[in-house]
Amino acid sequence: MPDDPQFYPLPRIAADDFAEFAEILADDEDFPNNHWRWERMLDARKVELAEEGYTARLLDVRPAGFRRFLKESGGSPSMNGLAAYAALLAAYKR
Repeated sequence: MPDDPQFYPLPRIAADDFAEFAEILADDEDFPNNHWRWERMLDARKVELAEEGYTARLLDVRPAGFRRFLKESGGSPSMNGLAAYAALLAAYKR
C-alpha cells in the first residue's frame, strides 16, 4: 500500500488582494513586489515540496483574515506569519 502524501499548506493570494498583502508585508524583503512573481514563487515552492515528498495544498488567504490572525496571535507581518496563517487555515479545513 503506497504512503499517503503529506500535505503542506501554501497561501494563495488573489490578484485583487495582492496590493493589500504587499502593504501588510511591506517590511518583509522576501515578499515579491508583484502578483506575477508571487505566483512564480509559489510554483517553485510546489516543485521543492514535491521533491521532498509533500503535496502542496493551496489555501486562499484574505488580507482581513491575515490581519486578524496577526492581531490575535501577536505575530509579525512576515512571510513566516503568512505561512503560520495558512497552516492554521489548513488545520480548520481538513
